[in-house]
Amino acid sequence: MSARFKLMWVMVLFSIVVAFQTTTAGPIGMVSVELETRLGRTPWTAFQGSSRLTPAFPDKASRYDMLNFKPNTGDFDALKITGRFPYARYFSFNLYDYYGATDIAGKADYEIIPDRGSANPYDMRSGRNIENRSYTVWLIKAGIEMPSDIANAGNVMICPEKDDLGNAIEKFAFMIRVYRPDEGLDSLGGVSLPMVEAVKFGAGQTVTPPEIGMDLSDLQDKIDMLLFNEDIITTWEVQKQFSGDDIVFHRVDDAGLFPNAHNEYIMAPLAEKYVNKVAVVTLKKVPTAEDTYEGGEFAGGRDVRYWSFCTGGLGETGTPACLCDDQTTQNPDGSLTIVIAPFYLQPAIKRAGLNYMKWGTVYKPILIHRHMLERDSFSGKIGNVNPIGRPPAVADRNQAYMNANRAANWMGDYTPKGHIYSVREFISRLNAGEFRTAFE
Repeated sequence: MSARFKLMWVMVLFSIVVAFQTTTAGPIGMVSVELETRLGRTPWTAFQGSSRLTPAFPDKASRYDMLNFKPNTGDFDALKITGRFPYARYFSFNLYDYYGATDIAGKADYEIIPDRGSANPYDMRSGRNIENRSYTVWLIKAGIEMPSDIANAGNVMICPEKDDLGNAIEKFAFMIRVYRPDEGLDSLGGVSLPMVEAVKFGAGQTVTPPEIGMDLSDLQDKIDMLLFNEDIITTWEVQKQFSGDDIVFHRVDDAGLFPNAHNEYIMAPLAEKYVNKVAVVTLKKVPTAEDTYEGGEFAGGRDVRYWSFCTGGLGETGTPACLCDDQTTQNPDGSLTIVIAPFYLQPAIKRAGLNYMKWGTVYKPILIHRHMLERDSFSGKIGNVNPIGRPPAVADRNQAYMNANRAANWMGDYTPKGHIYSVREFISRLNAGEFRTAFE
């Protein structure tokens, strides 16, 4: 990819986040001070999963809000984050080394302890629609002695000085994820973004907040990861070489891509020249998932909290289309069929009772299957699948290795299976009544 194209895409991404640009505040004679921009805006940078421009293969039913801060700037001991639990299927916090894009700590919604007088709606004993639903989370710099009441509260993440290789961590990224907000609510799930305060422990202290936010250089640092990632492209090519027109899923190492500690993924390459192609994917067994979109309670005992299928492209790593669990229709025998096809075939596909997804405009399309918070005893766990390298080692680029590491070897009947057809062959098979049951 040309340097000019990369620069152009940097500017596009920067236009998304520039409204949230922040600067360092001056010294304030307080124990704590709220972080905000010079114009009084939120310090959070928002990435809507529904936006075609959001990179890193987002789920379209999700929203990501990122707080970036440099721990060695300012004079503070901790960041205090206070907010309300959203009305949504899922909610979490994850702390990353920004430049390494590696995870340090994470808390799923049900692990977050509510404030006194509030309850956690992700605790099934509380009920999802409780009114008092506030929380407080602390990001505390390594080596700082914290007050006992904070230490005992449990919602603490320590910001280490160095990574696992002994390199200094210059910048942290603290990310909020919200998936599948209740019907009629905004992408934050009907609550506001959390307030962030810089804190010094002890009375009479002076607090100087850290440098926060994103700038053009931060985005440039991530361009090789987000645009035309050579490792991901090579992985696609190796998978495609040994799968042909079959759609074969593998679990791929996701280190260094801001992974979500609560999601597991498998991916399959689709047709590179897809304009006159149709991809058909089936699930013989469909994982059970929670269904909260209409405001209902958590049922408990489900295989996963959430699952979805999303298409993506290896150029800008955006997401043209997704279907999540409660958006799909199952076949009469309980199996599931998803068809990725040109737009003009959508009416015929829907008349047949099948699930339609569009191709979009992509470079080297992929299909991603996502499981969230898998139940430990679930036999179809993606988390059980042995990941292949990103990319596979040269010695592993052979049919035997790729067959041995297919997701189907671990997931059984919960594995998506599929094939790529020409439009003509697909229409013929569709008219013959095929695709209403799972591929064997």
